[in-house]
Amino acid sequence: MLIVCGYGCDPQGKMIQKYMDFSAALIKEMPFETTVITAGGYTQPKRFLISEAQMMKGELERRGVRIQSMLVEEESITSPQNIENAFKIAKEISADTVTVVCDSIRSFKVKVFAKRCLRQQKMAAELKMESFDFKRPRKEKMVQVIKSLVEIMGMWFPSINRIAASAREKRIKEKDF
Repeated sequence: MLIVCGYGCDPQGKMIQKYMDFSAALIKEMPFETTVITAGGYTQPKRFLISEAQMMKGELERRGVRIQSMLVEEESITSPQNIENAFKIAKEISADTVTVVCDSIRSFKVKVFAKRCLRQQKMAAELKMESFDFKRPRKEKMVQVIKSLVEIMGMWFPSINRIAASAREKRIKEKDF
């Protein structure tokens, strides 16, 4: 199984296109029976009528990805939600290996969340990580590092992640960034 985490919904974005190229190349190396989950919700509903997950699925199919099963997880709007929801699906289909594709700056926190999900769901699956460098500016990287630390703290203090998700939902409704 392979999980592709979403980062923005604009299919015309240069780096998202490169991220989809990277993800498609990984998937094409996998057996046809591999299940792929694209994870990401409706983070820009005023600009795009589809979820990040639907957009990525379409972009992967346009790149010639042909596999037995490609599922969309479109309820999540944060990294912890992406991982939690995708791992629920992974458990349902009894995945023995889970490869997670994510942004390199978020790879540490995504790996922490993924390991936690494996333990919580009592899955014996092997975890693999593949990260893509979005070449973000230094300031944006620093902001992401701080956000990652806060989200990791949310593992022990769930109210932190609830507050972060609520703030994200509010920004989505107000700004539609």
